[in-house]
Amino acid sequence: MPKFEFEWRDTPIHRMHVIPKFALFASLASIASIFMNPIYVGIMLIVAIALFLIAKVPIKWLWMPFLFAIGANWRTLLISVPLMTDPNLYKVLDPVWASVTYLDLGVWPIFGHLAYTRGSLIWWAGRVLSFFTITLLAEALYYTTNIAEIIHYFTKAKLPNVVTFSFLAVFRFFPVMLKLSSEVTDAQTVRGWEMKSRNPVTFVRKMYFLMYPVCRQFMRTTDVVTLSVVNRAFGSNPVVPHKHWPIKTINIVISVMMLLTFVVLFYFSARPPYIGNI
Repeated sequence: MPKFEFEWRDTPIHRMHVIPKFALFASLASIASIFMNPIYVGIMLIVAIALFLIAKVPIKWLWMPFLFAIGANWRTLLISVPLMTDPNLYKVLDPVWASVTYLDLGVWPIFGHLAYTRGSLIWWAGRVLSFFTITLLAEALYYTTNIAEIIHYFTKAKLPNVVTFSFLAVFRFFPVMLKLSSEVTDAQTVRGWEMKSRNPVTFVRKMYFLMYPVCRQFMRTTDVVTLSVVNRAFGSNPVVPHKHWPIKTINIVISVMMLLTFVVLFYFSARPPYIGNI
């Protein structure tokens, strides 16, 4: 099982100051989340892969974004996508072109007309790529960021203890969850489970036997990690940073530029010319 935690490597991203690093990864992840067009999300994915490789993140970590992207969206494919038959949903795609039907499920009581259309499948593809991209960026950030630096600036900014506590809980969650997910995968493999199939329907059915126990472990691990941090009485005593990380003007400029980039793209994705929208 690969070790899923911060590890120092001599890379530009490791050496990067924590403030612009957070601004960079948070802005890129936010941009990937607002884009719906698979082409635009694909560009963000290329950027995420580049940062992933520059940070020298272990290649074995790639299975987690894939598992998360598929696991978080297979129900969307079965439930939400067939409902998107209204051609007025699309701002950029030609309504007639987007309404081309690949699988007509007929008219259902309450739900109305259900079908898998070209536009709805494009939206779903963009959503899957977006989840993959965001998880990839999260892994690169996690691998290159020391939790001590985060606590230092949270304390210096006099943020409420609950905010610092939340970040601590999140940072501790991933290593524990990865270990449990690996154990679940090994247990299912021993029972004869395998994910090799060219049939997409069979693939989704096989994923159920992995995702169901993993989701159960997810809920259980959330409670365990939260309680473990609470039991340490975090915040009962003042947090005193033991090291000083000075921030330079260039770091502030990079942070502001990344945040402004996100704001501009967010504005023009919701209004004409609908950048990254469908």
